[in-house]
This record gives sequence, structure tokens and C-alpha cells, in this order.
Amino acid sequence: MDIVKTSFFMGFDKKISYSQNLGRVVVHPEDVSVLMSSYNYLEAWATMYSRKFLIDNNIRFSIVHKYFEVFLFSIECITKTNKNIILLDNEGYYWNCKLDGLHNVDVTVEELDNTIECFTEMFTLLVADKQPLNCIETFFPFALSLCGTGVYNSTASDFEKASFLCKKAFNLDYVEHISEED
Repeated sequence: MDIVKTSFFMGFDKKISYSQNLGRVVVHPEDVSVLMSSYNYLEAWATMYSRKFLIDNNIRFSIVHKYFEVFLFSIECITKTNKNIILLDNEGYYWNCKLDGLHNVDVTVEELDNTIECFTEMFTLLVADKQPLNCIETFFPFALSLCGTGVYNSTASDFEKASFLCKKAFNLDYVEHISEED
């Protein structure tokens, strides 16, 4: 095996599962759409990788992207393996943390930009690997949700967020499109 994925549990007082409870599943390399729909299956820390596989394929964590680099790493691994991937939902990684502290993350506009670039690179890997359309369609809403959460949770000013989104979505300079009254 190159990759074995496990359940992912979080919580301090209460154990919450982030897996889909599929039981033991074998995922064939040509259909990894089940992995694209869940946060759990893209986390690197809920996964065991063959060291030889990582070395032979020169797979490393990105040094450019701060947020979501674990997803980029996982997708690179998923697209480079030609072996089945095993999902073990009954055992797994348990992160002992306070859940309420996870939502107060300060994401700067520059980090939002890196996040968009990171997800663009993930889509490029999936397309280059000729993953089926359903795989990409499954991953797209998940990626948009995470990007949207990053924008929403950012402590950047509304002006900075609006400027960023105008530039990214429409390639427009926000300042040039505001009226004098604004």
C-alpha cells in the first residue's frame, strides 16, 4: 500500500468524528471522488504513507502555501499512486483540542490569495491526472466552501476583503469602482 487513511476525531471533552463512517473501503486509483468530498480524507495527519512512495515520487509539503497545504500534499499523493487506497473508519487519529478555538483563525488577505492559488493547484493536479468529472465536481463545492470560510473568518477589513474578491473574481480594482459617497 502507498496510502492508508483513517478516521479523524476531534474534541477535548467530547469526541466528534469527521469521517463518513463508510467502514473499511478500498478506493481504486481511477475513482477517488469519495476522498474529495470530506475534510477527513484530505488531511495528511489522518493518513499513513509509504516512505518509499513519497521518496520515489518526490512528494513534499509545499513551502509556498500556509493554509490547506495538507490538502495539496494529499491530492498530490492521491494522484500519483497507482495502488488502491484503504480507508479505515473504525480506527483513527484523535486530536485532543477545544473545538471553539478552531474557528477564530486570523487569515490575512495575502493568505487568502495563497489559499486560492493552492486550490487552483489542486484542481490542476486532478485534471492532469485525468480524474473523472464526478471527482472534480465532488471536490469543487468542498474547495469553494473552505475558501469562503477563509474569507468569512478573516479579520481583514471589509474593504480589504471586497478589494481582494473584486480582484480575484473580476480582475477589477475595487477602489476605481466605488462612488464618492461610499
